Amino acid sequence: MDDIRVTYSGLLGLAVSMGGMIAGLAFTIIVTRQLSPEEFGVWAIIGSMLSYSVISESIISYWTTRQVARGKPVAKTSVISSSFFAGGSIPIYLLSIYLFTTNVQPTFFDSLLLGAILIPITFIQGALGAVNMGHKPHALSVGMAVHQALKIPMGFALVFSLGLGLDGALLTVFVAQIGHLFIQLRYALPLLRVSISISYLRGWIRQSWLPLYNRTPGVLHDLDILLYTMITGSVLGPAYFAAAFVIAKVVGRAGAASQAIYPKLLAKGTQEHITENLALLMYFALPLLALTILFSYHIMFLLNPEYAVAWMVGIILALITFMRTIYGFTRQVLAGLDDVDVEENPSLSALLHSKLFRLATIENIYHMVYLGILALFLYMFLGQPDIQLVWVWSLVSLAVTTPYLLYHVILTRRHTNFRTPYRRIFRYMGGVAGMVVVFLVTNDTIVVFDESIYVYLPRLLLEVAICCTTYLGITYAIDRKTRRLIKLIFSEMASWTR
Repeated sequence: MDDIRVTYSGLLGLAVSMGGMIAGLAFTIIVTRQLSPEEFGVWAIIGSMLSYSVISESIISYWTTRQVARGKPVAKTSVISSSFFAGGSIPIYLLSIYLFTTNVQPTFFDSLLLGAILIPITFIQGALGAVNMGHKPHALSVGMAVHQALKIPMGFALVFSLGLGLDGALLTVFVAQIGHLFIQLRYALPLLRVSISISYLRGWIRQSWLPLYNRTPGVLHDLDILLYTMITGSVLGPAYFAAAFVIAKVVGRAGAASQAIYPKLLAKGTQEHITENLALLMYFALPLLALTILFSYHIMFLLNPEYAVAWMVGIILALITFMRTIYGFTRQVLAGLDDVDVEENPSLSALLHSKLFRLATIENIYHMVYLGILALFLYMFLGQPDIQLVWVWSLVSLAVTTPYLLYHVILTRRHTNFRTPYRRIFRYMGGVAGMVVVFLVTNDTIVVFDESIYVYLPRLLLEVAICCTTYLGITYAIDRKTRRLIKLIFSEMASWTR
């Protein structure tokens, strides 16, 4: 697909992602201020259960993106087959509920059962998203914008006004996903006007072991929440961890800047595309990391003063997410450069020797090591307060993630020869340093900690705006590419009004 615009898709993705972050934070504030810590912990556990219940979705979406990017007419086959796969995943989720309530507690059984409504829509949305990722990556950003925008009024109505608690939060996500699905359908519609091809479906099923193998790391990653609960018998730890992870997600938003590099490389993009996309990623990832570190306590207090004790955990998770964002970029580059599936039905030997298999193997080893060490340390510190155990949890994750990232950076350098934009990155770090100085000078004067969100939030937003403006101003003054980037943004905005 020659019409994939890397910088445009990246900027749109990032803009929508940042807007989504604000909307998502607003919804999270509604949830954390209305739900008890135990309910919020179960909210995190439901997300973990859904993650491995929908693992078979990757059988379709994995190959769909790669084949759409290469011009294959697979869209309709992808969406129809995903609908059938969804039916087989619901029993897996119900079995998870049974095991969870048997070993821990049955208190929130009805809410756990309600979570099953998210499974079918996740499959269909995943298939449509995979289609759009292969030809119009920015469609994912538009869909996510609608998703996040719907969560605020629905969350206010169902969770805050009607007081439906955890059930209201789940229904809010369901409605938001329906909105997201319709946006994805709109963009994918031109590619759906083709016939269903059973031969493509047979090929996907025959090669399903590879996407399942690639999806396994994501499932293992989400098992840490269930592992903690099964070992300690507590849902309070996952509540602290989920609240702290809200901070980390801010850094992860920068990953949207590189969302188009994968399909672009599949469509034979150049090494220069990698360099420019890395610079764009770092331009936003560095200040977002700094902001999360500076405002960690502020955000935790905003979510709920009860969670403020976990603010240092938020900083550790932000560092981990920053590393995973860089890792995600390297993984997209390596996977995008692999051409094992250019020919239809590649041999098993070719797949086993591909980067696609190697990347998944490395990631599976990483997550198994992480879960093994986490289980060991949780048993060692069993009986300690939940906040102490969450500290241990986050430090284990940091210790395992650091060498994992370094290995991926080395692996990427071995297989590519793109130029790393060190000078631009150092300029961005200069902008971050200026932002930190401004924060230290102004924070105590502007921000006033008050349990009333109406008093606290406006001052907090003002301080964040001052810090962001400082970073933009410094980088605009010292970096020529930043000036070009900002002009490009305004040019695109002007074109929308014509």
